[in-house]
Amino acid sequence: MPFGFGFVSEVTHYGPERPVRLPSKSGPATSMKEIISKHVPEFENKASAILNPLLFSGDLQTIYAGIGNFDSVDQVYYGRDVMTYPNGGAGCLDFCISERRYSEYETSQDDVPKGQSAVLPPRTRFFVKSELDGLASQDTRPLLVLLHGLSGGSYEGYIRAVVSQITDAKYGFEAVVLNARGCALSQITTPQLFNGFWTDDVRFTMKYLRKLFPHRPFFGIGFSLGASILANYVGQESDNCDFKAVCIMADPWDLAGSAYCINRTILGSKAYSPAMTQSLVSLLKKHEKMLLEDEAFAKRYHSNIDKVKTLIEFDNQFTGPMFGFNTAMEYYRLGSSFNRIMAIRTPCLILNALDDPIVGHECLPYHEVAVNPYTLMLTTTHGGHLGYFKPNGQRWYADPVCRFFHGFMEDVDLTQENITEGCTMPVKHKVVDDRLVGPFRT
Repeated sequence: MPFGFGFVSEVTHYGPERPVRLPSKSGPATSMKEIISKHVPEFENKASAILNPLLFSGDLQTIYAGIGNFDSVDQVYYGRDVMTYPNGGAGCLDFCISERRYSEYETSQDDVPKGQSAVLPPRTRFFVKSELDGLASQDTRPLLVLLHGLSGGSYEGYIRAVVSQITDAKYGFEAVVLNARGCALSQITTPQLFNGFWTDDVRFTMKYLRKLFPHRPFFGIGFSLGASILANYVGQESDNCDFKAVCIMADPWDLAGSAYCINRTILGSKAYSPAMTQSLVSLLKKHEKMLLEDEAFAKRYHSNIDKVKTLIEFDNQFTGPMFGFNTAMEYYRLGSSFNRIMAIRTPCLILNALDDPIVGHECLPYHEVAVNPYTLMLTTTHGGHLGYFKPNGQRWYADPVCRFFHGFMEDVDLTQENITEGCTMPVKHKVVDDRLVGPFRT
């Protein structure tokens, strides 16, 4: 493969011939490509970047992303707010706050919500009551909502790389990370976790945030499994989506295809899959007491928890049955986010590395983005899975992504509707109740 080894990464654009036009604050309507051309030269078609020469393959970038110590960089501080989902589950939102505000209060056991632990990730504390009472705001500052990858959280280096920059005064954004159930040292209060197709927690969160911030424009970015969740959500919401624009990064668009991709190499089958599986097994063991309240889960748990070694085995035994699927492959095929691309009606910037050993370049939605005017996919020859490390150790994507969102805020009139005149919109397929039903348009 021409992109198998190297450290000079090139960007290639894939998208519709006639993209949706975005109403401009001044002058003619604009587009995502024009915003990139004006604000983000790193993301332009055929732009190149020099990554760390020592990390000259997707595997090395990916491995370093997993084992590197990034505690000393992009140090951000969070205040945690715990939501209660409709089914009684707990959802934890980590809002980025200043170091001064973080140090202003010392939380006590009284500030720890019921069912939660006082132990949190570094530089994270629960909001005290007075902060929670004053959390709502009538301001119009843009808010970036971030979704992390598999069993990660707000503390992850790839998350903090964006949070630390987007909240800088030059961009003026607020930021909040939605931690998946049981992640980032949060405690579950019902016997349920998460998967790439489960979007109701995001849906509840968006409504919760809208009540807190009725006038803020919302933007979203998802990473890896969080990208899958975000893409699924934006497609499901379609015309009713509350995001002004989203970035989908390192999404395993075809979960079944990605499963094959991981297992076709020795490194994938013997390192990546077992490592990710072990993190999920640890998550189950951490929340064992609550999860075992489900009798069916308890039976599978006692029989298989120390036997599963791969992601497919884990999802066959746990993820699939927990969410009503018979097998991992049934979940993968139905839950893959490429199934929802055609319904996306929110400007959607997609970023995937061709040498990503987790996703697989064959699984990218080249054909789908070509027919949806709301999408623009950027592929890079190098970067691995959530890597993109430059020679100075910084992540290549972080500042360009922030400038894309900031440029969107600067140039686009968010009070006006997007302009689809002249665009060819995707047709809605004729599948109804799992049947293909005519008549068909010719």
